[in-house]
Amino acid sequence: MEEISRLTQDVKSREDALTVMKNVVGGKEREAAMLRSELENRPTATAAPSVHAKQEQQSACMTMNKQGELLMPVSRSVMEALQKEVIAVVDRVKLKDQAIDELSVSLKKSKINEAKLQDRIKKLKQ
Repeated sequence: MEEISRLTQDVKSREDALTVMKNVVGGKEREAAMLRSELENRPTATAAPSVHAKQEQQSACMTMNKQGELLMPVSRSVMEALQKEVIAVVDRVKLKDQAIDELSVSLKKSKINEAKLQDRIKKLKQ
């Protein structure tokens, strides 16, 4: 009984942590999508990149908040690192989600076993 209670609390705390992580990831994904959209809208050169094009690639991008206000300049390498971090966070969230699913299944099995044991106890008492 105590183990079921502990597992229930553990599942709830993990679900809360997952919700927070999903909110953070959602914000990062929206920001990454905005940046991807900005990058796609830039003109691209078909020939080999010129010195000017290389400088533009290395120049600062502007990040935006949810209201569309420019926040600060960020280099392309920082943005790429941020995208990698977002992908890593998404992967961690998926793993935690999978762990929560496994815990939920385990909790359900424990409840079923508990119900069977209680039925058996009732039969033995009669």
